[in-house]
Amino acid sequence: MIVPDGVANVTLHFPAGRASGYSPKISPPFMISSKPVGNELVVRIPRSNIPESDPRLRMIWRAANGHIVKTFDRL
Repeated sequence: MIVPDGVANVTLHFPAGRASGYSPKISPPFMISSKPVGNELVVRIPRSNIPESDPRLRMIWRAANGHIVKTFDRL
C-alpha cells in the first residue's frame, strides 16, 4: 500500500472471520500496526478470506506525533 507524506504509522483492524474460503475455522479479530518506509507499507495478513466490503474493517493513518491523519471505515 502507498500512503501520503506525513503518515508515520498505519493501524489495521480486522474483525473475526473465516480463516480461508474453504475452511470452517473462524479466526479471531486482530489488529496490526506498522510504519511505512518511503511511503510504502507492507504487512502480512494472517488469513486469506477478508471481504473488503465488511464495514467492521478499519484503517487508521497517524502522524509522527500520534495525531490521526485519516480513518477509513471501508477498505
